[in-house]
Amino acid sequence: MEKSNLVICCAGDQSLHHRWSGAGRQFDLLLVYYGDTEGRWQDSADYYLAARGPKWHLVSHAAQVLSKEISLYDSIWIPDDDIDSDTTNVNLLLRRFDHYHLALAQPALTEGSYISHHITRRRKRSLLRYTNFVEIMAPIMRHDVFARLSEYFTLNKSGWGLDWLWASRVEREGLGGIAIIDSCAVTHTRPINPTGGFYAAMNIDPYREYARLMEEFDLSSEYRVYQTLYRAFGREFSIGAAYPLVRLLKKARAGVRSLLGGSSPA
Repeated sequence: MEKSNLVICCAGDQSLHHRWSGAGRQFDLLLVYYGDTEGRWQDSADYYLAARGPKWHLVSHAAQVLSKEISLYDSIWIPDDDIDSDTTNVNLLLRRFDHYHLALAQPALTEGSYISHHITRRRKRSLLRYTNFVEIMAPIMRHDVFARLSEYFTLNKSGWGLDWLWASRVEREGLGGIAIIDSCAVTHTRPINPTGGFYAAMNIDPYREYARLMEEFDLSSEYRVYQTLYRAFGREFSIGAAYPLVRLLKKARAGVRSLLGGSSPA
């Protein structure tokens, strides 16, 4: 192992991981292949397993089979195989996760993405937002958080509701910051079909699984943004969710007028 970050991707035959894991990547790649062609994608991976099943069951399987190897990495990104990006963006995403000492995070989704949770849509000019939610689609976990949350990976087959459970545990146990990283957005390329496709093939009712998990752990589904971090003129600054935007603009205007020798508004 030479790199400090690991990406675990459950990849089928139409996986897009090859678009963001090519030359110049600053992370190792663990592929769990669930397709129909023996050995497909194996040459592109640092670690390779072949198995079938729901995503988070496959990730749990990988965590057991390669527990020693996975434990050596600082952080772990677990994107769906229909996430599109490029190597430079993913490298930056993982660097920013480490730089801001986050426990749990995800890249925001671009405007052209299929989006299930509006909070995950990229906010222009934002570097990142500290939130109470990270979707199961493409979470990044610090290594100890991955180990802590792995016991929940197989609570259901769809994975629906796990995101709320993970965030609640990270917050309750004070494990660190949770964020959506707007400055390294990725594209979700395929629509979610909760009544067909994968769910129908595996006889899964994701709505029922979601309701059961939310009730069992008494979870809320209210999105919160605690703080937004921006960068301008070479400096970073943050704004709390409750900070009135009008007040911020007035202060900025007052500062400009002061520099120009004018009077500041009351």
